[in-house]
Amino acid sequence: MKFIEAEAKMVELAKGKYCAIEIGKHMYSHGAMRTECSLYIDGHGHVTGPTWEDAARKLSYMVEGEPIEVFPELEELVIGGGVIKEDS
Repeated sequence: MKFIEAEAKMVELAKGKYCAIEIGKHMYSHGAMRTECSLYIDGHGHVTGPTWEDAARKLSYMVEGEPIEVFPELEELVIGGGVIKEDS
């Protein structure tokens, strides 16, 4: 999914509400990099993911009320500041 496709999906889900899209690239001194794609809709909050597909899927679940399966034991590993090296 490209930026423009993620933006279109977010606008569709927002149904006229304020929304925002951002991308961040974090580069660490030890050479690791992390990409963060962020989507926000007023009244629903924001979601992030390493790809636009992941962020759009999470936003769709949040807005449309679909359940998201959560594994608390993995949450700290994935969300709690873990650094993921991108493949070269």
